[in-house]
Amino acid sequence: MTFRELIADIQASPQGNSITLDSRLSENDWVAYLINEARAKEIGDTFQRNGDIHSTWIQPFVPKAIIKVGKDETELYDHDKDYGKIELPRLVQFKQRNSNHLNMAVRNVNEVKTGVRFFPTSHERMMLYKTSNSEASKKNHYWMIGDSMYLSKVASRVSMNVILADPLKGHIFDNGQKETGELIIGTTYKVKNGSISHNSIVVNAPDTFVAVNEDFTGSGIVYPTLFVRKRTIDDEYPISESMIEIVKMKIWGKDFKMAIESPKDKIGNANEEALNKA
Repeated sequence: MTFRELIADIQASPQGNSITLDSRLSENDWVAYLINEARAKEIGDTFQRNGDIHSTWIQPFVPKAIIKVGKDETELYDHDKDYGKIELPRLVQFKQRNSNHLNMAVRNVNEVKTGVRFFPTSHERMMLYKTSNSEASKKNHYWMIGDSMYLSKVASRVSMNVILADPLKGHIFDNGQKETGELIIGTTYKVKNGSISHNSIVVNAPDTFVAVNEDFTGSGIVYPTLFVRKRTIDDEYPISESMIEIVKMKIWGKDFKMAIESPKDKIGNANEEALNKA
């Protein structure tokens, strides 16, 4: 289910016969916030109960920039080399059992250029590695302070798989050929081997165009110019089918206090009855 479809599903009254006094149910941004918050809480609760991390929760994230933290700066104490720093969107917060530094919302971190993996640690343990000659000290590491991630080396670019509180902050890897009806509005595409017509404008290979609708005509081959793009409300929302029902009922029951329609509603007493039940 796409995020757009999920929002519409939440906004539809349960079975079409319930009412609410809360007009915010019609506001897309507010409903989207409630969905994200309910999903994040259910992920944390599920992990605490079962220790499970469902594959549908995990999504790719490619940070725009890695900030160099110089060895002469005071942001990190007692360090003698440059580190990398990444400001992440808010993650779902849940810890691995018997570990107070590892947020399980970060699944892996890899340098794009070399494919080298960064392994999780704490800042305190990283300081011990400076005086150690163990195998662990020779690896690249990352550690978290809040939603800031620090890298033991200043990588040029990294990609990671994470569990975000707001999935729309994540990315999708998209490098396949596009057919008409599959374009994403606002995304830049390149035409290869021929020409196409988009929005009544002819685009010849190897020119690019920005999609203003989903369709095009012609025999040219169309690819996105960027293989990594932000997730949109028309992409699949990273949530399991069973969790969709849990999230819906949490929002309907807790946030909007839905009241079941009764015969009195037919004679204009719906608001009064719903208020009494709230």
